[in-house]
Amino acid sequence: MAARERETRARRGPSPGDGPGRLGSWSARCGSRTAGMRDTPPRCHPAPGFTVKPSSVRHDSAAAPIERVDVSAYTVPTDQPESDGTFTWTSTTLLLVEPVAGGQRGLGYTYAVPAGAALIRDMLVPLLVSEDAWGVPARMASLLRRVRNAGSRGLVARALSAVDTSP
Repeated sequence: MAARERETRARRGPSPGDGPGRLGSWSARCGSRTAGMRDTPPRCHPAPGFTVKPSSVRHDSAAAPIERVDVSAYTVPTDQPESDGTFTWTSTTLLLVEPVAGGQRGLGYTYAVPAGAALIRDMLVPLLVSEDAWGVPARMASLLRRVRNAGSRGLVARALSAVDTSP
């Protein structure tokens, strides 16, 4: 390890990636699992006043084929121009993905340009219809193969995110 790296680590303290026995305070406190560590029960609890309620949607073992997927784009004007220091905008576009399966409607969303809705409709929806709504890993694998030549960053990543969070 170079001297400069040792100095940096000494200033910031160990990080979770530093390996077993050298975990940062968050990982040690919450019992996070990294390679080489023994399994320990998590010790983190919700903040006071925060309760975790079970989902009202039950997942039975039966498959729920996706019947259709509704895709919408909504451009919402901002009250005044907004900026992040590099760019200024006067509206935000929200893409909604709503798969319908087993009498339930899912909801996924992302912020992107309106062209993202067309990308979802044209490239991703045909692979979703009739697939099992609960088969998320297999479905995502087929979606990633589908967008291989379109890239995996930017608009494509946002579109995949909206679809992935929708069931």
